Amino acid sequence: MSHPDILERSTQTVTKVLCTAFLKSCPISRTPKPNRSTWWTPELGQIRKETRRLYNRAKVGNCQGDWNAYHLGFKIFKKKWKKIWPAPLRSPDFVGSTKDREGKSYFAKDSQEYLQLLGQTRSLAVTKGLPQ
Repeated sequence: MSHPDILERSTQTVTKVLCTAFLKSCPISRTPKPNRSTWWTPELGQIRKETRRLYNRAKVGNCQGDWNAYHLGFKIFKKKWKKIWPAPLRSPDFVGSTKDREGKSYFAKDSQEYLQLLGQTRSLAVTKGLPQ
């Protein structure tokens, strides 16, 4: 073997070792995006896609049979979606209600009443701990 052959083989070995070390320390994988939902599944996406297709067909054709198919598809999508959607977002405490420091719940019928309740309960929580 000549010097260029030894040098070439050594260079290939070093390159292979460096590439292997890099791939082990920095795996090629996709990091989750911060705005992506962890609960959205490919199955739910496929059902939504099919439901949108049925809606567009019903909208263009304006036929009762197409609308019935869309409504059935939408019911299936909604049922699957409700099973998968995170439970804290579905609870009655999440929308239109607030709790004071003692844990008593206050429910609002509309957004204006909700804002008033929120201001009252939060101010109660702050002022109850202060000396009179």
